[in-house]
Amino acid sequence: MKTKFLFSAALVTTMLAACTNEDFVESSKVNVVNDGRPVAGKVVLDFGDANTRMDYDSETDKFTWDGSETIAALLMDEVDGTGSNYRPYNNPEEWANLTWYQKYKLVNYINTNYPFTWDEERGAWTTPAKMLEGNYFFAYPRETYNGERQLIHSLANQVQEGSSKEAMEKAYARNQYWIGYSQIKAGAENEEVLANVKMARTLSPIKFKITTVSTQTEYTVEKVTVQGTDLKTLLTIDPTKAGYNGKAAPKANDQNGIYNLKNGSSLDASTTVFNYANFIEAKDDLYNNANSATAENTVYNIEEGNESNYSWGDAIRATVHAGNQQSADKEYAELYIKDATPISGQNQKAVWGVVFVNLDDQVDTGQLTMSIYTDKGIVKDIDLTKVNDGSGSKYAVITDHAITSLTSTGNAKEITIQIDDNSFDIPQEMTVNNVDDLERFITWNSTKNRVNTVTLANNDTLTADMANTLIASQNAIATSENRLKVIAEGNQKLFIEAGVNSDIFNYIDVKGTDVVVLGELNLNEEKLKENTGLPADTKGITVAEGGKLNIEAWSEEALAVDNYGTLEVKGETSNIKVVNKKNAELNVNSTLTVNADSENEAEGTVNVNGILRGTTDKNFTNKGMLVNNGEIYNMINDGEDAVIKTSQKINHIEENNNNATILKTNIGDPISGINLSAGDKGVVKYVSTTNVDMSKVISNYITALEINGADLRVEGGASVLKKLEIKNGRIEGGSYIASVWTPSSKLLNMADGAKVEMSGEMELNWVTIKATAGVEVLDGVVTMTNKVQIADDGSATNKYPLTLGSIDGYKKYSVTIRNSGNVVVGALNTVAGTPKSTIYNNGTFKYSRSGSDLSNINVNGTELVQE
Repeated sequence: MKTKFLFSAALVTTMLAACTNEDFVESSKVNVVNDGRPVAGKVVLDFGDANTRMDYDSETDKFTWDGSETIAALLMDEVDGTGSNYRPYNNPEEWANLTWYQKYKLVNYINTNYPFTWDEERGAWTTPAKMLEGNYFFAYPRETYNGERQLIHSLANQVQEGSSKEAMEKAYARNQYWIGYSQIKAGAENEEVLANVKMARTLSPIKFKITTVSTQTEYTVEKVTVQGTDLKTLLTIDPTKAGYNGKAAPKANDQNGIYNLKNGSSLDASTTVFNYANFIEAKDDLYNNANSATAENTVYNIEEGNESNYSWGDAIRATVHAGNQQSADKEYAELYIKDATPISGQNQKAVWGVVFVNLDDQVDTGQLTMSIYTDKGIVKDIDLTKVNDGSGSKYAVITDHAITSLTSTGNAKEITIQIDDNSFDIPQEMTVNNVDDLERFITWNSTKNRVNTVTLANNDTLTADMANTLIASQNAIATSENRLKVIAEGNQKLFIEAGVNSDIFNYIDVKGTDVVVLGELNLNEEKLKENTGLPADTKGITVAEGGKLNIEAWSEEALAVDNYGTLEVKGETSNIKVVNKKNAELNVNSTLTVNADSENEAEGTVNVNGILRGTTDKNFTNKGMLVNNGEIYNMINDGEDAVIKTSQKINHIEENNNNATILKTNIGDPISGINLSAGDKGVVKYVSTTNVDMSKVISNYITALEINGADLRVEGGASVLKKLEIKNGRIEGGSYIASVWTPSSKLLNMADGAKVEMSGEMELNWVTIKATAGVEVLDGVVTMTNKVQIADDGSATNKYPLTLGSIDGYKKYSVTIRNSGNVVVGALNTVAGTPKSTIYNNGTFKYSRSGSDLSNINVNGTELVQE
């Protein structure tokens, strides 16, 4: 038998010592990583003759480690150099003279989470990491916290293997939660760097023994839950909120305490911050190294002669608080008992167990209840705050004593709970905490011919197996009216997992809860059975990312859908509010008429292959991409990310606001509902790879034109065009004579503030470009033939700039003026930082002297003319 090292329920004393010489960083050498925090090196936890497992002895109330455990060392401070900019690497000598308080400030989050495990060969607790100097809180069992920086410990999902008294004692050891504190300091080689890590129990055990006098039935206890007004499911550690006033005063977490740190800047007020000096008995620690060791400047503040008023266990337990549960979640503790021995009045067996809950100095009458889940049903809401004598209730139990407080040592003896056949209930209505509760409720009621109602205390999940049970029971002749009704106490949601029968909505009533669709489901009001329904009033359906909802028919009751996945409208659908989220897809293949506040959010996609109606109330706002291949009515297009791509049918758009874009698939696609003639209703854009007549740009009120590999043919006339992007094409003036395009000098008359961007192989011929923001040659070669001007009219009364180059890089820039060319521009410049451009001038090139800079331009041929 291995020797076991015992530690009391109040204390674990440990040693951390240096490993090998090379594992340590010398005190004079400081690592600048981690804000310059010194590295302590590898650390060893030594529990004396500890061997390998966490066991509990109920006779002595002692625990022993066992070696399969993992203990967490949590670094919970930051280098406190904010005011004075103290850092170890700035001035190591100055840093060494600072007090611990000046160096490190306790925080409510975890910086590092070091694991300590038992090394059988070395006979010690070790971690593979080199630890940093700082304030460490120790926790058992160690958890990963899902990668988050906040410690969260859950009292749900406690497990006990077996139902004997020995199994209870093993669960007592495994399910208790311990926390401790100590400082780890960087030291010289082979020196002890840490001693006396004290760890305290943080939970209260409720031990129980369940017996039955039933002679008719055997019951297998599978789970026990405890609920109460002050009970919490999730716990966390926050050393900044650890108010503690000692034994003489009521415990006052979150309030300033006499045994907490003072405000170090003024030393005139206490705080709620955990006083580490009291805990480790560091009587010489000071707040400020510049001041003397007065009582005010000493961190340790337990008065001499009054040491008995201070309990280090209570002090560190004051750091424990409720975790970040949602406000609507119902708090509970839960114990699963695996492989329990069936009990009956005939076999005289019993079930021993222990479930841990958070501490509570005073439990109010009626505010602590237990429920026992078995294979045959549930014994609900046993009042643990009184002695139950089996009378006065349909589902009666007998208990032998009451719980009035929940302390870390728990009750001296277990509560004996006697049940009988009449103690059990297969409830028609039940509050469920989790998936296990919901599955049991559905299974228990699978043969009941009635509507069965569950209330969600927390978010819950309907699994494929549950759905199959529901459908099978409803399809059976004897249970054709068997329905599941789900309601929520607050904002809880019912998640329907992937793989659930796609027609499950036809079999359940979820009017009273929000539903989240994780897989693919169908919705058809014509197929809904009696006593079913979808989320109503303030409730709605959320289609999760990766989920899909097919709506085959809907109209009668108002429905709200938030779509993060795919929403397919396959049949006539109305009376529905749809919000299509970022990266989500809404496909309208029939007719969809939406309610108020429906929208497609930025980066969402809507494909309309049927009809989308916003109604005259303008109920639908597009802020993402809406591709219309059918008909849209009463749309609002809003925001610079908003794009409506038109169809040849109906594009009824009431508003096009805040630089939103109407992208014409065909330049002549009809647009109704909005007057675009002034060019001030957002962006109307057309993209083409074939020749474009400027006359059609004018008549269709295009404000942004993009051409690739084709010509823009200019016949004159005023436009609302504000931006022209053209690549590998031609801008040419002219007119159609007998349907034949004939070049001649014309004015490309763009709106005020207009700009032209050209790239690739470009040609300008017989055109005056009125672009008051100028013309930019981004890259490529531009050839200018005949009369080419960047000006307001044919006489070039006002000229506008020509800029060569792009900050995005290029292959080459050049401008060629043919011998017939007569070019007039305003200021001539290049983009700073680009290589030189070249102008090959075989004709005439005039530019404005004012604002021009030719230092980055090579001119070949005829000299350019300044005006």
